[in-house]
Amino acid sequence: MGVGAGRALLAACACVLVALVVSRWLLRPLKELDRGVRAVAEGQRRTHVADTAGPAELRALSESFNRMSDAVAEAADQQRRLIADASHQLRNPMAALRLRVDMLPQNGSLLTEVERLESLLDGLLALASAESTATERAAGGVEPELADLQVVAHDRVDAWRAAAGSAGVTITVEDRAPGLVRCAVSDLAQVLDVLLDNAIKYGGSEVTVGCDRATLTVRDNGPGLSNKNIKHATERFWRGDDSQRGTGLGLAIAERIVTAHGGKLRLHTDGGLVVTVELPKEPLL
Repeated sequence: MGVGAGRALLAACACVLVALVVSRWLLRPLKELDRGVRAVAEGQRRTHVADTAGPAELRALSESFNRMSDAVAEAADQQRRLIADASHQLRNPMAALRLRVDMLPQNGSLLTEVERLESLLDGLLALASAESTATERAAGGVEPELADLQVVAHDRVDAWRAAAGSAGVTITVEDRAPGLVRCAVSDLAQVLDVLLDNAIKYGGSEVTVGCDRATLTVRDNGPGLSNKNIKHATERFWRGDDSQRGTGLGLAIAERIVTAHGGKLRLHTDGGLVVTVELPKEPLL
């Protein structure tokens, strides 16, 4: 091999070495950013990435990512504090108002309005709490919990059986397959309370609750909803064709709780209204 060829080979090797060094210099912060994004997506709170490697543009991007991660966690903290403060500050005067109204003679219409206001306040706070839970989970501030779908379903059906009997409604539970779902027991119970309350009030004389692994179904034999109304049923303050129907927050609360836990809530009409809740499942041991 001649001297020229040797020098060319040496230069080529040097170029390859420089390319490897530069590529590692560029790719290392990109891999770190990818790791950070994955961590945030998995719910890890206040995830940070190293911002001392790579070119200035990538270091600036890393700094922005760290600030964003902190901002999301701080927003979750502020939202949680706001819900706690609002609940305390609003419930006390509402209780005092209810007490004074109860003492008034001939307070029928006024008491009805106070009860409606109480229901609206409870619904708004519940919806805000569901939104806060979603933000907390996105920020990684809530550890995943497990709930036994069948146990919670039977518990809530037993709790609603007296109210259903007074309304002339029969509730039955169909246990198809056991399953654990990734959802707090209190949140799953709240979803079921909303669905059973709606079914008893507006769903005819028979309500069936089905449990099939990670899927919960609440079916009634009432008139159901039109395709047009189903599209709007989970919107806030939507109350259907009857403007006197509740506060219009129940299904919105249930849907937000379910999606906050990574699940889906669907509605369709099939001889009555059918509400299907699918939640992330946990394999049985």
